[in-house]
Amino acid sequence: MPSREEIAWAVSILEGVGEFTRNKLHLDIEVSYGNKTHHFHKLMLCIQSSVLARKISDLAAGPILRLNLGQVDVPSYDAMFSLLTTGDYMYKGISGIPQQSSGPRSDSLVTGRPESTNEPDSKKESDGTKEPDSAKEPDGTKEPDSTKEPDSTNEPNSTNESTARSRLHESLFHVDVYRLGEQYEIPYLKKRAAEKFASCTQTPNFCKEGFLQIVSKIYDTTTTTTEADRGLRHSLFPPAFKHLAPHSTSHIPDSLLEIEAALKAIPNFAHDFLLYAARLHYRVCIDCDEMMLKHEIPQHEDGILMCRECCLNMREARNREEVERARGSALPGVTPEWIYVEACGVCEGAVGAAGDW
Repeated sequence: MPSREEIAWAVSILEGVGEFTRNKLHLDIEVSYGNKTHHFHKLMLCIQSSVLARKISDLAAGPILRLNLGQVDVPSYDAMFSLLTTGDYMYKGISGIPQQSSGPRSDSLVTGRPESTNEPDSKKESDGTKEPDSAKEPDGTKEPDSTKEPDSTNEPNSTNESTARSRLHESLFHVDVYRLGEQYEIPYLKKRAAEKFASCTQTPNFCKEGFLQIVSKIYDTTTTTTEADRGLRHSLFPPAFKHLAPHSTSHIPDSLLEIEAALKAIPNFAHDFLLYAARLHYRVCIDCDEMMLKHEIPQHEDGILMCRECCLNMREARNREEVERARGSALPGVTPEWIYVEACGVCEGAVGAAGDW
C-alpha cells in the first residue's frame, strides 16, 4: 500500500498536469548534465521543483527546449531525476553498476538503447573455452595452486576494506543527493535522502571509518542552502553518542578517535553534539525557555514540557478566568472568590520521583 508521502507526491503531479495542460505548457525538454542527455516531460520537472521551473521559463521558446546544467556530479543528478520521474532513487554503488534497476526514466531518453547484457560473453564461455584449461591442468598443476594461495589469504582484509569503502561512499552519496534537494527546492528528495542516510547510520561501524569526512561534508555551509537545516545533522548524534561508552584505557576504539577528530575539527558539530547530550538528561520549558533536569520539567498533556512554576502560573490564570466568568453570571448577592491553586498532579509526581533520577 502506498505511503502518505507517495500519495501526496502523485496528487501533486496530477494537479500540476491539469494546470500545465490548461496553460498549454506541455512541451518536452532536453536536459543535459555532465556527459548525459535526457528527454523529460516539462511538467514532470516544473511541478516538483520551483528552481527547475524558473530555469525552464527563461529558455527560448521552440519545439524542444534545451536545458544544460553543466559539468556536475552525474550519479547524484541521476538520482534526482530518477525521483522526479519515478518517485524514488537507488544507490548504484562505487563501480557505477546499479544494484537494482534505477536511473532517470521518462517518456523518451536520448541516451539511446539500454545497456547491452553479458549474454554474448556467456555464450563464448559455453562454446568451449574450458577445454584448453582442462588440457593445461596436467602440464602444470602448481601454477593454479600458487595463484590461489595469495587470493585466499587476502580475502578477509579485501572484503572488509571494500565494505567500509562502499559504506562511506553510500553515505556521502546520500549527502550529495540531499544537497540537490536543497539546491533545487525538492522537499520529497530531501526527505528520501535523509531516510536513506539515516539507515546508513544504523550500521555497526558507521563511526569507525570516514566519520570525519561525512561530518565535514554535512557541516560545510558553503554548499548548503541554509545553516538552520537539520535534516541530516540529527542523524549523526545517536550513533556517535553510543560509541562514547566506557572503554579500556589501553585500547581506544577507532570510532572514538574519529568522533574526537570531528569534535576538534568542526566546532558547530561539537556545539550540536553537546546540546544533544544535554537534552538526554535536560529539558526546555515551552513557556520560559529555561533548561532544567528532566524531573523539573515534566511532560504534561499533549506532550507539553512545562516547569512547575510555569504550570502554577498557567493554572492561576485559568482560575482567574473562571472566577471572572462566574462573577459575570453569578446570582444577585453571590460573589465568587478566587481560590489558591496548587501544582498539578503531574508536577507533584515528577518532584516525588526526583530521587530516582
